[in-house]
Amino acid sequence: MYERDQMLEKLLLNDKFITWVNYPTPALDQYWLEWQNESSEREEILSEARQLVQQMNSSGQAKPLSDQEVQTMWQNLQNQDNPSRPNIKMYSRKYWIAASIIFFISFGIFLYLRQTEKVLITHQTTYGETQSIVLPDSSLVILNANSSLVYTKNWGVSSERKVILEGEAFFDIRHTYDHRQFFVKANSVTIEVLGTSFNVHNRRDRTQVVLQEGKVSLYTDKDASLRSEITMQPGELVEITDTDYIQREVDVNTYTAWTQDELIFSGTSIADIARMLEDNYGLEIHIQDNSLANKRFTGRVASGDLDGLFGQMKKVFQIDIQQNRQQVIIGSNSR
Repeated sequence: MYERDQMLEKLLLNDKFITWVNYPTPALDQYWLEWQNESSEREEILSEARQLVQQMNSSGQAKPLSDQEVQTMWQNLQNQDNPSRPNIKMYSRKYWIAASIIFFISFGIFLYLRQTEKVLITHQTTYGETQSIVLPDSSLVILNANSSLVYTKNWGVSSERKVILEGEAFFDIRHTYDHRQFFVKANSVTIEVLGTSFNVHNRRDRTQVVLQEGKVSLYTDKDASLRSEITMQPGELVEITDTDYIQREVDVNTYTAWTQDELIFSGTSIADIARMLEDNYGLEIHIQDNSLANKRFTGRVASGDLDGLFGQMKKVFQIDIQQNRQQVIIGSNSR
């Protein structure tokens, strides 16, 4: 009995086990299936431990259980009605009730501390770098160049899922069993989702959201006229500035191609291309002739192939592009 209780306690204090109960994945399913298959006793203990965590979750376990709740749960665990087990002596029963109270109080405090811990995690990319990030709920984020993502280390069962983005990122959000919302804070814009895939571009006082699948709601706290909810459907773009926003249908692949190490331009102005190169690659772009800024380019290149991009632009617009390290000058062709 003592060894069995020890194994149960270890499971309840195991981060990997708690994560599996709250956010099961195929890999975790396989791990715990193999663990329990080692013995019939393990299968029984795993089931009991899982039920305990689920009961604590459903009761919003932020404080210890009452003595009556502890006794009831412990009696269920001991299965004292099972005639195949010997009766527990009175002094032994009192000992196990006292021990169970101490254990569940400690476990309740442990869960509370895990859920309220406010350690911040920050991911930062440099110019020309992208990074894939797995969030505490197993959601995936691909962070674009010269961007940052901040979130708290532990997301408990009842805590808010929230990240802060500077720059650009693609989100593939996991839909939780309890339908918890996910929030992306991008300057004055808050993006609210359940489970969906979308791209957020947050630079130069402009926040742009492109929805690939699912449903997204946007809110802004910068201008009173924009505080009402903006709801997006798949294939739509919403771009919010200080005082206005636009919403329209777009080709999502054009805006998410960077996640596949590709740049796609579809009627993109040279001015917008210049801003992208400055933001993502740290280049300093000078457009000598203002009439060139509004010319629109369509084409595609690999993300790191800036020479290929400049070569295509030269050919299409018959312009001159000179690069000296991080400085690029775009001007009319003198020939």
